[in-house]
Amino acid sequence: MAFRTWGRLLLTALGVSLLAGAGQLGVAFGFGIVRLDGSFTGGSVNQWPAQLVWAGWFAANAAVAGAVLTERLARRDGLLTGTVRPVAVAAAAALGATVVAPLCMAPCGLAGHSHHHTCRPQSPSTSSSPIAAHP
Repeated sequence: MAFRTWGRLLLTALGVSLLAGAGQLGVAFGFGIVRLDGSFTGGSVNQWPAQLVWAGWFAANAAVAGAVLTERLARRDGLLTGTVRPVAVAAAAALGATVVAPLCMAPCGLAGHSHHHTCRPQSPSTSSSPIAAHP
């Protein structure tokens, strides 16, 4: 019976963080907060750092949401004792939050190379800016 309870605890942490990460990213894509398709509006503004910060923020929030919700459910039932179980719950929540990475890579891979900006950040040496072309 302990294995079933232990497994449910870890699956809850994994599932909650997975849903939280995918949900946050879906809302951000829907509202246009995060655009990873390479169609940036400003030619002189590098918006990649802002896009990556949003993705990191969503992953962190998803991990915290999964760990906190699972911890509260487990404490209610008296399942969290010692230090091993809370660490395992946090690890399962962090694993579930990694769903943000492949979901961010999918639109980037579909962007195509016909746009001026691709899904790879440009270094100053490969930029098309006339200022960056001169040493």
